[in-house]
Amino acid sequence: MTQPLPVPVPQQHPLSLLAQARPGSGHADPATGGSPERGIQPAGTGKNHPTTLKKLARRLNRLTTAILQDGQAFEELPEEVARQVKEGLEAVEKGLKQARARASRLPAASPQSQTRANRRRPSGPVELRDEELIILKWLREKKFSTTSHVKSQLVIERATDRLRELEKAGLLSSYRYQVHKGRQSEKCYWLSYAGAKYLTERGIATRYESRYVSRPPSEYVIRFRTLELEVPFEARRLGWKVTEPKFYNSARPRPKNEPSQQARLLMELLDRQEQREIEQARRSGEYNHNQHQAASNSNSNRQVQGQDYQARKHLEIVPSQANHHVCYLPQADRAIIFILCPEDITGQFWEARIKEYGELAQRVKTFGVFYTRDQATAWLELLNETGIGVVSLEKLPQVLRDITYEYSGQKA
Repeated sequence: MTQPLPVPVPQQHPLSLLAQARPGSGHADPATGGSPERGIQPAGTGKNHPTTLKKLARRLNRLTTAILQDGQAFEELPEEVARQVKEGLEAVEKGLKQARARASRLPAASPQSQTRANRRRPSGPVELRDEELIILKWLREKKFSTTSHVKSQLVIERATDRLRELEKAGLLSSYRYQVHKGRQSEKCYWLSYAGAKYLTERGIATRYESRYVSRPPSEYVIRFRTLELEVPFEARRLGWKVTEPKFYNSARPRPKNEPSQQARLLMELLDRQEQREIEQARRSGEYNHNQHQAASNSNSNRQVQGQDYQARKHLEIVPSQANHHVCYLPQADRAIIFILCPEDITGQFWEARIKEYGELAQRVKTFGVFYTRDQATAWLELLNETGIGVVSLEKLPQVLRDITYEYSGQKA
């Protein structure tokens, strides 16, 4: 008795593709792009990437729809073809479930590092030393910090070991942010859920920053944080008082009709300088109620209108919403403005700052602070034309020392 001939299936028909998708068939899986030796491996940008899961779901839906719309009913297919189709569908579904399970178990990695954030849970009650509690409070305030930040800003012995112990206890989370260094990379730390809970239970209300689990701070953000920490640290070390920028959002909007703290400080400083110069002109007999000559801090002559001082016009050069680092030296009655520069700044960033601070920079020393020397050199020519100086992070301590010695030798 002759066997019935199998029903021919087109080469690129969905049923043929599904037949090739069974494990061990020797063909690549058309739905996922995986090899038979490795089983069902999702294609795309990664096994757990959301785009990959969506692709698998869409392809499975298309293939199932193709079967239902086919001219032959599923049960009327030859037994071998029906078995192959069923195996193909089961293989795709299995691969999809495995990928979803892996994605739900693992924290998503940051786009910059593709490194898992380290999350450990405490195994029991935790008793901390004073130094370790200081670190937790520091991270509560700063949100995140690297090992070098903690070592340079806090006077704590064995800071690296303390951080490691806190992480082992489950109170801190971390990841290696320097991708090019691999396992030699420095770690960035932030409070874990258990760490935030630990402080809250001890009367220090702490918010858990869950966003860092799925999107840890990038290396660029960490470098800018280094600028934010080093500028006030170096200034205070030399006796300067520092007014740091404030951050506003929808919950705490910027006041519209009142000057910022930095603007008030600069106005008071300029007012005292103006009064001092007018008194010096009066004592020397050069003062006229309408016009007098006075020397500015750049040793060049400028004309000052006595009536302008009464009208407070000399304060118009101060931006009312100034919100950069202002360092003030009380004994010399002098100030410096530091504008911290992210690595991705454009010309628009400096156009706005030059418009705000260009005229003020003639009276108060103003610097753009860059993380590297190359970045400072790139903007040197443009900023020097406006009276704004540039300084890299490595040169900042020397520049601050020079200005401190210069101003300390002047009588207020």
